[in-house]
Amino acid sequence: TPTRDREWRQLRMAAVSSGSPHVVIEPACAADAPEVLECVNAAYAVEIGSEGVAFKTCNRYQDVTAVAADIAAAAAQQDRPQQFAVARRRGADGVATGPVIGCIRLEIWARDSETVCEFGPFAVMPSIQRGGVGKALLGHAAAFAKLHSATKFEIGVVNHRTDGLAWYAKQGFVEAGTKPFVGNFHVENLTRPCHFIILTKDLGKS
Repeated sequence: TPTRDREWRQLRMAAVSSGSPHVVIEPACAADAPEVLECVNAAYAVEIGSEGVAFKTCNRYQDVTAVAADIAAAAAQQDRPQQFAVARRRGADGVATGPVIGCIRLEIWARDSETVCEFGPFAVMPSIQRGGVGKALLGHAAAFAKLHSATKFEIGVVNHRTDGLAWYAKQGFVEAGTKPFVGNFHVENLTRPCHFIILTKDLGKS
């Protein structure tokens, strides 16, 4: 739609101005589902096991059908602003090239007196992590959130993911509480007890 196209033009401009010209971030489509499945499950593979940051026995996504459903739901935006975005390398001609190297799902929620942007899954292929793709996706998420008048980010990180907690702290997130674990798989797939640590970031801060 014209409104959706205008939104994406604004978001692309924000991505370039935020210092991520090497990445093209675009809306995910059904054809992206297999690559999104590979990217997300590769990034979340560190969670499989029972030691260190691991706490479960299964992948983040069980099959490509589940990915396609999330992409379709985000595109439909039936009850709230949503977006499932994918990142690819920017070619010499400025056009996205190659496979999906990162992705993020965003949802806008009205809570009490504020509007919040939740995100997840949020993934970057392990072979290129710490290369700026995650920051580019987070910058894109901030632009999307502000476009929809969200005042803060919120994400739940499993307590065993000390690596993720440290990364978010460097991005300006702070702990805001805890809540029981609810995953996209049954509790019997957990290898040890866990809970979410809620992290938030005021979008008025850089």
